[in-house]
Amino acid sequence: MRIRFTFLALFAAFSLIQAGAQQTGLKKLQQADVASWKQIQRPAIAQSGRWVAYALQPNEGDPSLHAFDEDQNKTWDFPRADRHAFSSDSRFLVFMIKPNRDSLMAMRRRKVKKEDLPSDTLGILDLGTRTLTKIPNVQSFQVPSKWPGLLAYHLEPGKSVPRDTTSKSKKKESADAGSRLVLLNLNTQAETGIPFVKSFVLAEEAPKVLLATTGDDAETAPGVYVFDPATSGLRPLYRGKGNFKQLSLNKTGSQAAFIADLDTTKVQVRPWR
Repeated sequence: MRIRFTFLALFAAFSLIQAGAQQTGLKKLQQADVASWKQIQRPAIAQSGRWVAYALQPNEGDPSLHAFDEDQNKTWDFPRADRHAFSSDSRFLVFMIKPNRDSLMAMRRRKVKKEDLPSDTLGILDLGTRTLTKIPNVQSFQVPSKWPGLLAYHLEPGKSVPRDTTSKSKKKESADAGSRLVLLNLNTQAETGIPFVKSFVLAEEAPKVLLATTGDDAETAPGVYVFDPATSGLRPLYRGKGNFKQLSLNKTGSQAAFIADLDTTKVQVRPWR
């Protein structure tokens, strides 16, 4: 009854708006107008206070990212972009750029295979030079909230940068096997790539990264590792095959926790520990 009453109230209000528009000569509200209405999402302010970023999401269509520079009183627009974050030193704005929505829907109607659909692109905007760097085929990224200099991004399975052709590994990336994780030093542009990563997490206040990999059968054994950006060192916390979930680091990165399923049988109730 409440839903019906609400619907009738909304219908009556809409009718009054239409009637008022007819009397005043204003344009009638159309369905296309409603579809174009935008919502502000994920407003963010850089630590310096100079930059503000927010996404505009229409009811139908592609989002857009807007970055406002208070010093220059200017807004920079990035079509089809959202899921943004500032680096803690306010030097970079990182975000994801989606494929065109209409093109993607048309490909899905044609039943194009999932692996052949276009993937998201990572955008890295240098706020000092306004230089935009794009990295294709990225499924997710993380920027440390309270320490600068690192960007971690996870590539789509099967769409990673080709590994060294001298590697003896014949393993293929997949959702179960994992994919390449890239740890990028934003100051030097030096990269550390780790193969077949399933999940990762960053410490809040100190430069530490915890990750789980299924290993590449060549140089990196399966297990859980901690990465130190200061030394680019990768230290194993546990080596061995298994399924690892709920990776967690304390704020300073000095303690790690995760749950593991090391049972190789196909028992339905998994013995997590």
